[in-house]
Amino acid sequence: MLPRRICKEISSLMARFWWGYKEKDNKIQWRSWDKLGDSKRDGGLGFRDLECFNQVMLAKQCWRMLNSPSLMVAKIMKEKYFRGADLNDAKLGNNPLYIWRSLWSAIELVKEGTLWRVGNGRKISIWHHKWLPCPSSYKVQSPQTSLPHDAKVSLLIDVGNGYWKRDLISESFNKMDAEQICKLPISRLDVEDKMVWEPTKNGRFSVKSAYFLGKERIRRKRGEGSGKDKVEEMWKQIWNLDVQGVVKLFLWKVGQELLPIKENLHRRKVSASNMCPICERRVETAVHMIWGCSAASDVWAMDESPVRKWCNAEWGFAELWASMFQKLRIEDVELMAYTMMRLWLRRNLLVFENKFDAPENVFKAAKLAMSEFKEANLIKQRCLGARAVRREAVKWEKPEVGMVKVNWDTAVDANNGRVGLGVVVRDDQGKF
Repeated sequence: MLPRRICKEISSLMARFWWGYKEKDNKIQWRSWDKLGDSKRDGGLGFRDLECFNQVMLAKQCWRMLNSPSLMVAKIMKEKYFRGADLNDAKLGNNPLYIWRSLWSAIELVKEGTLWRVGNGRKISIWHHKWLPCPSSYKVQSPQTSLPHDAKVSLLIDVGNGYWKRDLISESFNKMDAEQICKLPISRLDVEDKMVWEPTKNGRFSVKSAYFLGKERIRRKRGEGSGKDKVEEMWKQIWNLDVQGVVKLFLWKVGQELLPIKENLHRRKVSASNMCPICERRVETAVHMIWGCSAASDVWAMDESPVRKWCNAEWGFAELWASMFQKLRIEDVELMAYTMMRLWLRRNLLVFENKFDAPENVFKAAKLAMSEFKEANLIKQRCLGARAVRREAVKWEKPEVGMVKVNWDTAVDANNGRVGLGVVVRDDQGKF
């Protein structure tokens, strides 16, 4: 396992690169690297958390040891650190090797993602393992009563006949747990219990699913829940827009209030004033700049604007975006996204060069950028489609019975003065 200090140093270097750090030029890091590492659905950019990813790679090795106990490394670790027990129940021990300390740190992640599929029930702990088909916890919720603390699921199965001991189950568990247990299919054959990975549909461990599970655990430790449904939907809509990546990133910054506008700069004591540099009447926030400012209203009031009759009240960005998606066509939403970015560029032109574009020029530039991007994508799709058609059109046709067919091709390497020739001879059955 990489030491935490090294992970933080590497993350710090990546953060400085992302925010445009240059020697003798300190850039403002508007959002912590941990927050940027959140998924796009949760308002981040999906950058990899190195410490979490490192733990996931260790979890992958733990999963291998659990599913392949005959591996040499699994045998050595078991003999030294958890003899007579299971890896999931292993203790750190006294003065452990660094490799074991690293693997042990990932066991909790493995345990959280592990589910048991019931076979004969001899390996599954009734009270401690996840084995019930209830997504809330997958564990038995009933208070422990007559059954012992270390009881296995096999105690609840009539192995000879292949059915559940319903009387014992109804006596030992509450009604909900009893119903969930009896729903589980069991085999009359002596099938072993099987561990499956819950975050994936096929039950196989994947680094991607384990990483997202690890990030969710970190979020819970920080006391954060999952994002609200409406906010999640907003981020999903933004990242799925058919617009340039730079426009999506701009909208993300607007939604997160990360643009270097007057209010943000004033809060960080970089700017003496927080007033809008255009209208000079209100505090400049991201939403004010793209919507509430009188100069922005002039742009949105243009004849070709899809929102020319809308009220220019100071909305929150989430509310404005939800209203756009609810009332407008997707093409109009994309045009508004380009226009919002042009408003930002116009604002910067005024601040740094003391120039100001007319409303019609802003809309014209937005429509031009949108049409150029659409046209470029259309050309790309046509080229890809033509290649696919050409590949599908060229098919081998068999010769007449008793005949053979010769297919050949050549390649020329003009730089090195070499020529290659390939020949394939096949009969009417396609055999060489």
